[in-house]
Amino acid sequence: MTEPLQKKESTSGTVTIDENKIIWTSQGEIISTIELPEILVIGEYTTDAGPWFDDWFLVFVKKDSSYLQIPFYVDGRESLIIFLQSKLKPTPGFGALVGSTKWATVVDYPVELNSQPLFQLKPTEKYYPPKTWFAKLLYGLGLGRDSTKQEIVLSESVENYIKTASR
Repeated sequence: MTEPLQKKESTSGTVTIDENKIIWTSQGEIISTIELPEILVIGEYTTDAGPWFDDWFLVFVKKDSSYLQIPFYVDGRESLIIFLQSKLKPTPGFGALVGSTKWATVVDYPVELNSQPLFQLKPTEKYYPPKTWFAKLLYGLGLGRDSTKQEIVLSESVENYIKTASR
């Protein structure tokens, strides 16, 4: 007698809802949790890491500017989106970056920030852009010098929204 097939958990993990708490787990371990009332901004970003690695993320920004990101390919995503759309008004839209294969960011909620960038790249103090074709090649391969690194930070519009909403 053969055993029934069991659904295998996505490599991105599983997201569940417990009352107003969003819980992301992977391989039976809790990766992170966030309470709905803590969330001020919801957005998404994509990278060029796909198709072998997660390259699309849903991001929940808290009142203190910290954030939680969950891979968009997580099991339970549809239930999460339905939950968020039922609780948040006006209803946020999700999936603006579907089909993106490069670095891109967008805010989905609140409506005041809709379609604006969620993140921006901020040059480090020692940053200078690669100038020669060889330096650009190294930079493109991730082998450039530390002076070509930039950090990912919340966009100015998101930071300003958090400041005014947190008063």
